[in-house]
Amino acid sequence: MLRIQVPLVVTLASTRQPTSRVLDLAPGTILHFAKPCDDPLTVSVGHCDVAVGETVKVGDKFGLRVTSMLMPEEKFEQVGRKKGPGGRGPDQRSEVKGQRSEG
Repeated sequence: MLRIQVPLVVTLASTRQPTSRVLDLAPGTILHFAKPCDDPLTVSVGHCDVAVGETVKVGDKFGLRVTSMLMPEEKFEQVGRKKGPGGRGPDQRSEVKGQRSEG
């Protein structure tokens, strides 16, 4: 399991553009982003953000120094009584002499 390779993505920045602007893209086009150059970059595995870091130079390439790990978002579901048939609250089947009616 630990040998499975997963995509690791570092997001520089993102923006939304009208389709007409996308169709006008050509070599030499410069895209502007609102994100400052020195803001940390986010590391994602799949669609889950897992870490934050800063860019570093590694020889003639660039890398990322991880500065902090992100905790996964906790998802809570409301704990309550199950809805019975027809979605009308708890199971409303009648019981007769200790036996539950089927239905």
